[in-house]
Amino acid sequence: MKMTRQHLRHIIRGYLIAESLSPKEREKALVAYEKKKKMPIGPYGANVSDITRAKPAISEWADILIDELEEDVPQLGNVPPEKRHRVVDEITSGVVTSLVTALGFWGPRRKMG
Repeated sequence: MKMTRQHLRHIIRGYLIAESLSPKEREKALVAYEKKKKMPIGPYGANVSDITRAKPAISEWADILIDELEEDVPQLGNVPPEKRHRVVDEITSGVVTSLVTALGFWGPRRKMG
């Protein structure tokens, strides 16, 4: 496994921070880190990847939702096709984010790459 520059910086930063902490603070931080490492999935047995893999189904659902809402909100019929695609993408993104949050996933997002 190649070690990326970002990963190396993360290790060095963690080491420097750990050196600046008192032994009691260091132990507390280590316990919190180990607890975080042991929770790769949410409390409902799904992980973020599972939800992301369902994105096509969520996107299809969002498209159907817009069609169904046209009866109650006729202005949705006026959305041009070019913009409709963007609206579906925004709804999909919002639903994925809401599911990740509601199912109990936590922690900062990492940049991929």
